[in-house]
Amino acid sequence: EVVLQEPMASDPGWNTSDPTDAALTGIWEWGIPVGSTAQASAGVPAPGGDQSCYVTEIGTPGDSAGIHDVDFGETTLTSNQYSLSATGLHLVSYWRWFSNSTSVSLPDDILTIWKSFDGGDTWEVIETIGPGNPQASGGWFQNTFWIEEGESPTDSLMLRFRTGDLGVGSITEAGVDLLEITQITCVGGPPP
Repeated sequence: EVVLQEPMASDPGWNTSDPTDAALTGIWEWGIPVGSTAQASAGVPAPGGDQSCYVTEIGTPGDSAGIHDVDFGETTLTSNQYSLSATGLHLVSYWRWFSNSTSVSLPDDILTIWKSFDGGDTWEVIETIGPGNPQASGGWFQNTFWIEEGESPTDSLMLRFRTGDLGVGSITEAGVDLLEITQITCVGGPPP
């Protein structure tokens, strides 16, 4: 059973900053992106045709790819806290965009995604996308992970997405869209 679907059709109110962020441009924001060689031109197609998502700064049509990308530090996007059932397995999926290979500089930046089961007090890395990864050149890719029954002591989940321009000034863009949580429960017993 799909217990949560966040298609980003309206702004879900995720936190688009962190006290440790230093990026001067490319700060996370919600809306319909303006495509470039590095940034998505739309979110993941959702029911009803909505194209909104979170991206690292929405550009202006006609701007070059390096005008609104992430520069001079990191930027962080943190989800709301979502409730989980105390029973059953949960399958979590989200779509992400990361581009760090469109400039003349060598790609040297990363997108890191974390999960928290205690309201954001502690975080555990889910995945890191960086140089050499075939999914670091733009495009929407879906990632999934399992939450075992009892794994979250608070029966809740938060996600955090962080990227930045930490190297020689390469063009860095990221996006997040369509979060889903599916609960899987078994009923009955083994066959006789």
